[in-house]
Amino acid sequence: METVELVSEPFRKYAVESYRLLNRCTKPDGREYVKIAQATAIGFGIMGVIGYLVRLIHIPVNNLLVGMARGRNKEKSGVKGVLMNDVVSMTLRSQGKSVGLDQKSTSALGVTPRKMEERANG
Repeated sequence: METVELVSEPFRKYAVESYRLLNRCTKPDGREYVKIAQATAIGFGIMGVIGYLVRLIHIPVNNLLVGMARGRNKEKSGVKGVLMNDVVSMTLRSQGKSVGLDQKSTSALGVTPRKMEERANG
């Protein structure tokens, strides 16, 4: 009997305390509800501004890092101002073969078909 009481006692205390809490709680009135809604809206606004600033800083930093990586690729290829991928792509195109890079990957590299043609011609 003692073991049952030892196990059930914490549950009984929890139930009594929960009942007391629910009886003391009240619904917020209109004024309190407006304050809560304003605080939530301000929080959303602050988080949005922080996200925008992070993104605003991330884009230039990312471009710098990617630009530095492109510079290393240019040096490795031995062709000044042209990426090795550009050279391979232009060679394949001049032979009338399809390049195998989709639009998304080429634009992520900053290389579009128009830029490749401009580099090849000019």
